Amino acid sequence: MFAFTKMKERIRIDILDFSGMFSRERALIPEPDRFDFRIVDFTGLEETMCFCGPESAAVIRQRIAEMERGAVGPGRLHWIDTGDYHYLTYFFLERLTRPFTLVLFDNHPDDQPSVFGPDMLSCGGWVRTAMETLPNLRCVVRVGVTEKIPGTSPGMTESGAGNDVEVAGDDGEGAGNDGKGAGNDGKTPDQVGGDEKRVGNGRSVIDVDGERLKDVVAGLAERGESVYLSIDKDVLEWADARTDWSQGVMRLNELLSLLDLFKGTDLAGVDICGGRTEAKGATEEDFAVNARTDAVLMGRFPGQARE
Repeated sequence: MFAFTKMKERIRIDILDFSGMFSRERALIPEPDRFDFRIVDFTGLEETMCFCGPESAAVIRQRIAEMERGAVGPGRLHWIDTGDYHYLTYFFLERLTRPFTLVLFDNHPDDQPSVFGPDMLSCGGWVRTAMETLPNLRCVVRVGVTEKIPGTSPGMTESGAGNDVEVAGDDGEGAGNDGKGAGNDGKTPDQVGGDEKRVGNGRSVIDVDGERLKDVVAGLAERGESVYLSIDKDVLEWADARTDWSQGVMRLNELLSLLDLFKGTDLAGVDICGGRTEAKGATEEDFAVNARTDAVLMGRFPGQARE
């Protein structure tokens, strides 16, 4: 189980560096000696910004396997660059061997059909790809989404209220809908409440607020079901994070309170993305704001300490 308790050992953080952003933020992080940064350099890898081709995906999988080979314990914290690379979450999800629920804090739904074709992962469609291809992914619970889906596409219908979307899939019962999922009184996450979508094979993607999230997490903890947390800092408002995507309205303290709900759950892993690069106009103030938030979030998940 992923630890939330404070530890005297240095906190191990695995950094997947594609843009070079972290080298700027690292110099501004308060009390950097608390952390043991393990940086995997992908800055020379092509076809990775916003989408990922098959050849680049093969390299990423190999490097992640090498990085994970020495891991101790199931819970790991991965830092995966800006939101342009949020699709990297997929590579960690596909390694999970037990059924799990993905809880996503993000200002964007990330469930769009890929405009690059089925062989391309994208930052805007990786959730859909995961739901359609990963058998162990039972359900996706999203928190903080304010961006609406811009129109419709083949196989999708938009109902308006709550921005519910239905996607063509088989007619069988999807993951998370067999009565064994998380939720109170035997309810799965999609039965607790919230705006619900069906994506690929009938699996549920639901958008919840903080109150409904409490019910979902309580059920997950009670049943001992695995959870993977993915946090995009664009869920936060401008005062607490500076990203290169449109941002939400959540404050950092609110996010921390929601993350505290996961104490006692079986966390299979956590990743965090989001930020702003010099190439996209980042200022020294932007780097400083992000570094302060980075330090708070990294300290929230001690994960794997130095051996």
